[in-house]
Amino acid sequence: MRFNQQSFNQLQVKLKQLLFKPLLLFGINPSIQVTAMWSMLESFSCPLFSMILIPILTHSLGLEKYGLYVMVIAFVGLLGFTGLGMNTAVTYYLALNHQTSNVKNIAERIGTAISITLLGTVTFSIVLLLVFNLFQTTLQSLYPQLITQPFLIYEALLLLIFTQCDTVISAALKGLQQFKTSSKLEFLIRFIGFITLALVAIKLKNVTAIIIFAVIIAFLSLLLRYNTLRKVVDLHLSDIKLNRKYTKEFFHFGKWMTFQTISGAIFASLDKILLGLFFNTAVVGTYNIMVSITQLSHYVLASASSFILPKISASTTNIKILRKFYYKSLAASALVTFIMLFFLMMLYPLIQEHFHLGDIKFEYFTLLISYGILAMGVSPYFFALGFGKVKLLSNINTISAIIGIIAIMSLIPNYGIFGAALSRVAYTIAGTLTFFIPRLLFKTK
Repeated sequence: MRFNQQSFNQLQVKLKQLLFKPLLLFGINPSIQVTAMWSMLESFSCPLFSMILIPILTHSLGLEKYGLYVMVIAFVGLLGFTGLGMNTAVTYYLALNHQTSNVKNIAERIGTAISITLLGTVTFSIVLLLVFNLFQTTLQSLYPQLITQPFLIYEALLLLIFTQCDTVISAALKGLQQFKTSSKLEFLIRFIGFITLALVAIKLKNVTAIIIFAVIIAFLSLLLRYNTLRKVVDLHLSDIKLNRKYTKEFFHFGKWMTFQTISGAIFASLDKILLGLFFNTAVVGTYNIMVSITQLSHYVLASASSFILPKISASTTNIKILRKFYYKSLAASALVTFIMLFFLMMLYPLIQEHFHLGDIKFEYFTLLISYGILAMGVSPYFFALGFGKVKLLSNINTISAIIGIIAIMSLIPNYGIFGAALSRVAYTIAGTLTFFIPRLLFKTK
């Protein structure tokens, strides 16, 4: 028994050395290594579960109904701006001030961010319900499958409210440096959500039922994450109210993130909505399968790197260390991006055959190039955000999104999925201006 335990300990040490050796080469210290590993596990869980869930949904629902499901999710994504940028704002200010603030101040900051998010999402939801009632006939002629099922709209709005509030609480945990706790919790929630939606899709084969369970999971996630946050900062329901000082503080930061979020949310969802308008939900389903797979290079890096934002915000006075860390993170991003792109290129024949998508080679590889460039911009983005250059970032990303939106409206009616893929490239090229922000910051310090 002693020998087995000793062998197990030796194996554990060797595994840690193997896993952490690449990070050691980039000079990343042990405390960040553990955080990075949990963050990477959280990051890979989302695309992994999505890759498994997509064929289950398409097989159970068919490509047309799967496209309808995608349109509902795209509708929720389109309204992501209703959170008013509070998720990024609360991460930034908590990271900047949590070590010098008392528990009461922290709770009031978080409560204010939740209140603003709740107020924004509920207000926009009520306005949208009024709009649907006033223009129901017109909207029904454009989107008959969606508008003739008003219950789907109500479900989508509930999902929006729960998801936006949950996102703010998750951001607060990261702002308080609770990275391991946040990543473990996120992994658990995603796993439960994946299993539940897969079973519902297989058993019921109904879009409405899937969205209902998605709403239930989002609500349970909100409760679970809120309870976790309470243990960290002793947060109470009475703290969830607007504090004048922190409302002004958040809006100073959040207003710029809101501009970026509005344009970004429209860009991210408009292609699917227009494909549904000019073509059909089967085309939407095909396009979403390609996007879900090709965006993995960007998504994994963005999720895995999100933990560095509060660390940058808390270390902006030590420019020499941050400069070294920045260039090392760029090198690491390039390596991960290259590996992901190579893997996704090799995966193309299997994807094409498995989902019966036809000849989509040009569209697929166009999206791969776009998301590969976007992945390389993850480090510059987080460093610029960590320095508080939210106005400059917002301007760049808003301009990029506007260019992308113009491209979407111009190209999709004539070129369909290929036009949608080209519009992603237009957005990415405009967004490469983000690369120059950190370098300018290091030169001026």
